[in-house]
Amino acid sequence: MKRFICSLVLVILPLAVAAAPIHVQTGEHPQFTRMVFRITPGTDWVLGRAEAGYLLRLPSDKDYDLRGFYDLIPKDRIAEITQPRAGELQFSVPCDCRAEAFLVDDDVLVIDVSDGPPLPSSPFERRLDTSETAARPVGQPYVFPDQAIFPVIGVPQIELPRVQDVEANLPQEVLASERSATAFEDELNELETSIVASLAEGLSQGVLEQDLPVRTDAGDIEATVREELHGAQAAVPGIGTRTNRDIAAIPEDPPTLATQTGKQCLPALYFDVPNWGNELPFSAQIALGRRDVFTDAGLADETAVLRLAQTYVYFGFGQEALRTLELDGVHSQERIYLSQIAQIIDGDLVAKELFEEQVSCASPVALWALLANGDGPLDAQLNRAATLSGFKALPVHLQRHIGPMLSERFVRLGDHDGALQALDVSRDDVAKTLDTTLAEASLDHAMGDDAGVQSALAVVAREDPRVTPKVMIEFLNVAIENNTEITQSDYVLVDALRFENAHLPVSGDLAYAQARAYFMQGEIDQAAKLIMDESVVLGPERVQKLNDELAMRAVRSLDDATFLVFAFDHPPERFSAVARHSVSERLSALGFLTRATAFVPPDDAVQTLPADAEIPLPPTVLDDSQGAGQGADEIASWGQGNWQQLTTSSDPILQAASEAMLSREDNTQSGTPLASSRELLSRSQETRETLDAILNRFPLPNDP
Repeated sequence: MKRFICSLVLVILPLAVAAAPIHVQTGEHPQFTRMVFRITPGTDWVLGRAEAGYLLRLPSDKDYDLRGFYDLIPKDRIAEITQPRAGELQFSVPCDCRAEAFLVDDDVLVIDVSDGPPLPSSPFERRLDTSETAARPVGQPYVFPDQAIFPVIGVPQIELPRVQDVEANLPQEVLASERSATAFEDELNELETSIVASLAEGLSQGVLEQDLPVRTDAGDIEATVREELHGAQAAVPGIGTRTNRDIAAIPEDPPTLATQTGKQCLPALYFDVPNWGNELPFSAQIALGRRDVFTDAGLADETAVLRLAQTYVYFGFGQEALRTLELDGVHSQERIYLSQIAQIIDGDLVAKELFEEQVSCASPVALWALLANGDGPLDAQLNRAATLSGFKALPVHLQRHIGPMLSERFVRLGDHDGALQALDVSRDDVAKTLDTTLAEASLDHAMGDDAGVQSALAVVAREDPRVTPKVMIEFLNVAIENNTEITQSDYVLVDALRFENAHLPVSGDLAYAQARAYFMQGEIDQAAKLIMDESVVLGPERVQKLNDELAMRAVRSLDDATFLVFAFDHPPERFSAVARHSVSERLSALGFLTRATAFVPPDDAVQTLPADAEIPLPPTVLDDSQGAGQGADEIASWGQGNWQQLTTSSDPILQAASEAMLSREDNTQSGTPLASSRELLSRSQETRETLDAILNRFPLPNDP
């Protein structure tokens, strides 16, 4: 029957996993709204237009989990979501927006609904619903700005003869030529109109500006235009570029740089990392920076020192930047925060209090404040847009370096989309860093892909020669969480890493994870030895936790004989009160009241055992064939621990057990440590045989 049930579970489980709905995660950005779908690798998908917006179509056996869809996003770009049929997700787009989709690896589908009309080459504008002949959207009519200086090509409104009358009098060759010319002219007119509209839109938005003043006297306008064209080498008369920022999008009252509680934000100049370097090679920029550090008089130039330190930070060299700042001994607020950035880049601890509430600022300081926060809770609402904008403005090599760190912060906040964006730059890297691998594993774990996490970490831990203690700890923790096998070679590698880092705190972290792994696999002896050997690096708190887990697992999982060896081997003071009570209860159930009392003194035992609790007695004693009187005496002696009286028992097993216990008590009274009891039991084959005989002959009342 058990085999049948197990087989049935193995058959049904994959079907249940395959039938699990696809959870849809969302995220809001300044220019787009993002949806993330975790799909099975190789799943067919298509995105296209529908009457109400867009339609995502997956295989008909797929379903969507839309719980919490609008928790993180407004309804500005995605106003409504529906599921018309199995495998389909339709979302309405009330704005002038477009939808685009792409795959991350082969199992994460991302759909972005971005501001602006669809691109001409977009493959996602084909209609997927039943209305194949729906009308194409018509653009809004354009109003030219007043006094705009650019050529406008118009067509005079004149009365033309009917086309049917003209075509009736022309040969077929002429008609074909005329139609071709007409089609070409239509395309040319459309292109001209598009150019004019684009120029006009640029003028209205401030992207372009009129370089020529508007004049009422146009006598020398042609000469002025020619002069302007010659001076600016412009391709369009009277048009010059001014800015790439839409003036209409600039608020009339720009927000002040303040935190959510009104505190002043740190100057954005302190965190302008993208402008601390350029496209020149590292060696060239460092050489230029060093050249001006010392003056002819041998004194350090304050400005040059700051500039060189900023250059080191731009390339990701934190320690070099810190040493550079020590050259002149100057201390300023700007240098303090430059030092903080350098320490963040190197993964060192920073002064978190220096960034109080700065995560809510609308500037790059939000990024560095989040990175400085570490593992603790945020002290203000994160300005997500400023954080991601500041990150993406960094040079690519610096994004790769701090991206894993930023991804972990977003995962801790539950923002999986933010974590995904932090790792975008390393997505296609062939050789990924260990930090990137760990960050991706952490994100996969947060998104429910535990199998992928375990596989990736196992490959790194077992095959990558660059494996670090952090990677190995993560590998062990994931294996413990998923109850997967840890091989002996894995433990050998952990031992080697502990030896290499013996004087560092990470050695205790490795030992703690290794002990828990031993527990997971039921290797209690190895765990006990490791706890004892590494007690110093583990520290008192973790040693107490591990010892308590050791006791509880021994009580629950060890057979009786092995448990007795454990109980007599470990001093009670190693365990907390709860663990000692559990050990004492099992010892009492086995009839070893003296040792049970050592774990819980009589005063405490009253709280542990009910007053009317009966001490379990060997059932066979009740059926002793030598008479009720003798059996009653032996029952009383057994229950009271009167081993002296049992030495005269006619039962050889009881007589041998009493002699063993009297021998143990003699050793205890003579000052022999309690560990001698374990030595007596473990080294005397005769005593072991006696214990086994008692346990086999007198099973517990609840034994089958």
